[in-house]
Order: sequence, then C-alpha cells, then structure tokens
Amino acid sequence: HEQKNLFCNNLLKLTFEEKYKIIRKGEISTNLYFINSGEIEIRNPKDNNKIIKTLKKGDYFGEKEILINSLRLFDIVTKSKCVIYSISCCALFKIFGENYKNLLFLSFIKNSFLKSKNFKKLNVKILDSLFDNFIVKNIQKEEIIYHSGFDMSSKLIIVINGDLIADKTKEIISNRGMILFEDEILTNSKKKLPFN
Repeated sequence: HEQKNLFCNNLLKLTFEEKYKIIRKGEISTNLYFINSGEIEIRNPKDNNKIIKTLKKGDYFGEKEILINSLRLFDIVTKSKCVIYSISCCALFKIFGENYKNLLFLSFIKNSFLKSKNFKKLNVKILDSLFDNFIVKNIQKEEIIYHSGFDMSSKLIIVINGDLIADKTKEIISNRGMILFEDEILTNSKKKLPFN
C-alpha cells in the first residue's frame, strides 16, 4: 500500500485545452501520462501530421519511449479538453527502484493480452510468474524475424513499437501492442512466408 500511496502522491494533474501539443517528436522522454478525461491523438509530423491512433479516458501514453530509451517518436495533441495525470521517471525510480521499467513492461504485456482476440480471457495475473521469460529485442528496419518455414507457434512476440510487414506483400501484419501470430500459436501451425 505504501508504494501505491507514493505513486498517487507523485501524480501531477494537468489540464489541457483542445488542440494543445502535449509532447513534441524528438523531446526527451521523462514522463508517463494517464488520461482521466478527454481524447488525445498520436500524430506523425513526418507524415503530414497523420493521426496514428486516438486515445481516451483510461488509456496511458509515454511508456514506449521510456521502455526503449528513445526520444519521443510522435507528437501528442489533445483532440478535446483533457485532464491528464503525469508521473516522472525520477518519481517512478524513487518509488519502485530500478524495477520500474520491468513494471512498465509487465503492464504493457498485460494490456496486449487483454486486447488480444484469443488471449483476452486469460487471467493476466498468470503473467506475473511468466514475466522473467519475456525478452526485449530491438529489431532493425528490414530485418527478417521469421524465415520461410519457421514454426511460428514456438515463439510469442508482442510488438512494442513500429509495424511488422509481410516481406512479399508489404501488408502490415502487426503493430504496437499486438500479439503476433496468436492464431498460429494456438493451432500449432506453420506459415511459409518470411516477415520483417
């Protein structure tokens, strides 16, 4: 309970009007944000401010860049008036110690399972005991992660950032937060295409 109280005491309440740019691409990643009311848009300034995703009450953002130690990857702009709670990485470190990134990873993994079509009914508490089996790997652009004939049912992959595309068709097959090839994992089948 002490950690929970410390966490709540370190949350900073922020109010933003519509069309306010909360985060700019390229900024240093220092905070995690939780949406209490309103909606925000994740936009790509390199692609004519294309809206990548809209987030609403109950969603959070900012964890991805903290997890992969990068500058902010996109602009975050309010779609409506918003009340957002923020907590700094320094506060997270003081509350949870060096383990705070693992807690963010675990939360990201649990969210991915809850949004999954096949695994959403799984009791996500089981992931607490399985967490040490997850490995984070940075995949380079154009890197092939599955070669033709590889048994995809043998490995569960969750995308933290970016898109995975089929090498031959260039079709996007997975993006942020998705569990890759969950049908194949459940049916123990193989796909015969390389993906990158």
